[in-house]
Amino acid sequence: MFRFVLTKVKDFKIPFTIISVKIMKKIFVFATLIVLSFCSSGCTGSGAELNTINRVDFEVDGLRKDFRNIIVDASSPDMLIVRADMGGSLIETIELQILKNVTGSAAIPTIIFIQNDVIYYGINGSQMQATVTENGAERKIKGTFAGFFRSISNSTVALNNGSFVIEY
Repeated sequence: MFRFVLTKVKDFKIPFTIISVKIMKKIFVFATLIVLSFCSSGCTGSGAELNTINRVDFEVDGLRKDFRNIIVDASSPDMLIVRADMGGSLIETIELQILKNVTGSAAIPTIIFIQNDVIYYGINGSQMQATVTENGAERKIKGTFAGFFRSISNSTVALNNGSFVIEY
């Protein structure tokens, strides 16, 4: 008959290949997570085109404002309401009222700028000039604006070099 004898193995070590496979799996998972996180922020192009879409930017009091938190209300049959701020901060907000499928200086009748709870109105053609260069094509609007905005208490603020590019 066969007799089985269990002996105690002294200094048992895991073979090198098993350790290296385990380590390689961890490295692969870690590298995959890194690549996916970079791709979620944009894997196409150089990144320059990412900075040009969905933004409203302008200068106020000599400071450049770059608003990326944008909401477009297209529920009206003839007007788009674009509201933008800097990351959910309601200290500064801008609202552009844009006629749908209209380009040129008649496309934006009013722009509202709110700064520190003061509401400033810009009426196109008076002390504020706004032009829409692209509107409606593939749900994209693009244009420029600049001028003086007036509050109800007659205080003014100048918004200069304003531009917007929005896909909605």
